[in-house]
Amino acid sequence: MVEQAAKIVGGAPAALPQRSMCLGRHAGHQRKQVAHFLRVVGEAVGKTEALALCHDTLAANTRAQLRQVFEAIRALTSPPESKLRPIGFITPN
Repeated sequence: MVEQAAKIVGGAPAALPQRSMCLGRHAGHQRKQVAHFLRVVGEAVGKTEALALCHDTLAANTRAQLRQVFEAIRALTSPPESKLRPIGFITPN
């Protein structure tokens, strides 16, 4: 009982300030971890947005190129326009 009374300093146990200091250090460490996590998440969001923008640009470019390819295929597969006169007699209407 006397030992317990001797440990009390200013109404609080002597071990309490040491424990609160450890908790404070731990809380500071947690704050740093949270700040680092938020920074990493912010960078990841920025990279994700940049990647999405690149993907949209690539998709638009690919669509334009495919459109050109299909137009070229249609032009090559369509029958040629005849500039020659038909063979035989032409009767005026």
